[in-house]
Amino acid sequence: MAGTALEWSGAFQARVAGPSDGALPRFVETPALRPPATVRERAPASSKLLISAKDSPHFQSPRGTAGVAMVRLGDLYAAIDDDAAYAQLPAMVAQFVGARSCNVQRIDRAGQTTVQQFSYYDRNIMEDYAARFSGELDMWTQAGLTSGILNRAVPLDDLVPETLFRASAMWNDLFRFHGDDTGHSLGLVHRFDGAIMATSFHRAWSAGAFSPAEAARLDTIGTDLHRIYHARELLRRRAEDRLAWANMLDAHQATVLMVDAALRLVEASPNGRRLLDTGDGIALRQGHLVFSDRGPAAAIRNAIAETFRCRPVEQAAFLCARPSGAAPWRLLVLPAGDVANRCLLLVAPSEPDAARRVRWLRGCFGLTDAEMGVAEGLLAGRTAEEIGDRRRITAATVRTHIRHILEKTDSRRITALISLLMSLP
Repeated sequence: MAGTALEWSGAFQARVAGPSDGALPRFVETPALRPPATVRERAPASSKLLISAKDSPHFQSPRGTAGVAMVRLGDLYAAIDDDAAYAQLPAMVAQFVGARSCNVQRIDRAGQTTVQQFSYYDRNIMEDYAARFSGELDMWTQAGLTSGILNRAVPLDDLVPETLFRASAMWNDLFRFHGDDTGHSLGLVHRFDGAIMATSFHRAWSAGAFSPAEAARLDTIGTDLHRIYHARELLRRRAEDRLAWANMLDAHQATVLMVDAALRLVEASPNGRRLLDTGDGIALRQGHLVFSDRGPAAAIRNAIAETFRCRPVEQAAFLCARPSGAAPWRLLVLPAGDVANRCLLLVAPSEPDAARRVRWLRGCFGLTDAEMGVAEGLLAGRTAEEIGDRRRITAATVRTHIRHILEKTDSRRITALISLLMSLP
């Protein structure tokens, strides 16, 4: 059997896959959805079973249109944010198409294949499939991926003749091994940035190949499945981003608040949550940050908006008064890396030992007294004009001092300098 599988594998790859260059071929765009034209990597055989649906009642649909279930779009779209509905999706669309079973697989940017949902098959055969056959040994899925067809039905029975399938490891070592008579398949491929969704429909040898009419029936819900998969992909990425940032903030010893443009709190470090609980100067009201000192609120919003637009921020550090009479909070606005429309607010008391900071700045960076005075002004959130007025020098002289400070501290931006100053021991 091993020799037969190898002979089949070479013939199939030469006929369908083309040269093995480690990348999937170009896909055909459909006018309605216009997905990206290429897929970067072929899925390897390695995979993992993420979610398995409860065993569905075995359903054998007759050929043709007789007995085909009607699918309500509302039932399909419930699968976007309802995992229970998503678990029922394969059985629903399989019945609609006239198939006995349906598998939904996701292939990530690295080529890792995961079986997300399935119907009809029991858990034993799906675990065996996920461990040994998903990826390159699944000749139906590979034929769909290499067919060049996106967002519409892929006639897998035409791409994989019966003689090839009966000689394959998938038929002999999976279906026959488990006593299953699956022998025909119809496919659907959707691609998003960084992920491919492959949906395959199957039925028994005795039910015959899928007809053009059944492929056309699948096309009527192809766009809906695309939207469902795409929406779930966006929700999955958002959940992963939130989890990553939550883990980072939980491990952060500083007082960090993540907010959006409206100062709505998205995440907070443990110290940040404690700060908000006290409500001394910075509090949470209806999910948004509010400041006891209303003076800097508008300027903070402006700094956040400019940070979102990746523009230079004239003022990124602010002092926020505290009703308790304690020294004001010193607040620094920073970009939140790859998280879109989010900013980090780094909060610290404005009362570290000034003499110690002066010694530190002079000893480590060689700042002059005038430069240290300007640095203190920046740390307090003052503009060049305000610093000049306080020190009785021109704003141009202040900017010259700022340029020298940036050079001596190897800081490219004022925000980086202020972050350095806030981290001083």
